[in-house]
Amino acid sequence: MNNPFLDNIGIQLWTVRNQLEQDVPATLKAIKDAGYVQVELMRTVGSDEIVAEAHRLGLKVTSAFMDWNAVVNPSAEGAPSKEEIIAKAKEFGLKYLIFGYIGKGYRETVDQMTANANAGNAFGEMCRDAGIQLCYHDHSFEFAPLEGTEKTGWDILVERFDPELVKFEVDVFWAAIGGLDPIAELKRLE
Repeated sequence: MNNPFLDNIGIQLWTVRNQLEQDVPATLKAIKDAGYVQVELMRTVGSDEIVAEAHRLGLKVTSAFMDWNAVVNPSAEGAPSKEEIIAKAKEFGLKYLIFGYIGKGYRETVDQMTANANAGNAFGEMCRDAGIQLCYHDHSFEFAPLEGTEKTGWDILVERFDPELVKFEVDVFWAAIGGLDPIAELKRLE
């Protein structure tokens, strides 16, 4: 089969989070043995052991999710700073940071989602200046109408994110669950 994507097939480590908790080396070896060539980290800060083992096995690590609080709620207890996240991303040689969630209480209104998009753009600029691309990963909540409007959080993110600063990592499962046609949306975002 001639498929250019097979040479880059990867897995988001959230999928095997329980197995990683039990045994990092065995889990990453199983991933490698299954034919994956790269992994996407669940987080930047705190992933040193996983990155070292992935590299030892010859797995590429080019992207990582990050703590959403750093962008949306930076004063949250235990939230790493934006600078700390970027420093780890650079240390790991990441090309992409994934802003992949917004917690309840920070995503229900147009004003909240507008503020989140603006904060994402500001962090995207920091990432760009560090040579890293920031991306946003959806779940299903973005596709629900916001309080008092027919507008969705997704609508606001698509309208407000600067496409040079924040790209989309569309999760087709969550988009479909949220009522969106993921294929049509991917074509629209091209």
